[in-house]
Amino acid sequence: PERATRVDLAFRRTLIAFSAGVLLAGILGLLGVREADATASASGYELTVRHASVTRPGLATPFDVIVSRDQALPDEIVLEVSSDYLAAFDENGLDPQPTRSFSDGERERWLFEVPAGENRLTVSFDARLEPSVQWTRSATVRLLVEGDEMTVVNIRTWVMP
Repeated sequence: PERATRVDLAFRRTLIAFSAGVLLAGILGLLGVREADATASASGYELTVRHASVTRPGLATPFDVIVSRDQALPDEIVLEVSSDYLAAFDENGLDPQPTRSFSDGERERWLFEVPAGENRLTVSFDARLEPSVQWTRSATVRLLVEGDEMTVVNIRTWVMP
């Protein structure tokens, strides 16, 4: 009985310490969404993807794509994003809306018309992560101009339980 009491006491202390650790991590914001920027530059274009590096199912999760250039952007640009990454989200909207879109099952292709003289385009994907999504999700984001790939950014999002 004395040994069983010590084991029970050690188990309870461990459980309380673990619970206190999870509570403290939650209070400090360590269990929420953490954002990161991934940027690549080539051919005079800069492509930045602001995304969640860590998130949890059911939470609003950032995904913004920013295309910029020192001079004016062309009239039309195309963004390609991995379909399986976007499938992990419940989409509320995409702003601005693409002029045309296409999916081949592996990637989503969005064509945007850019007003004359603009040197920056920001595309915001308003979504929350599906409640059943676990582990990690990766995506490739490509910038295409007149059918030619200008630059590519690879991202990874870790999904905590």
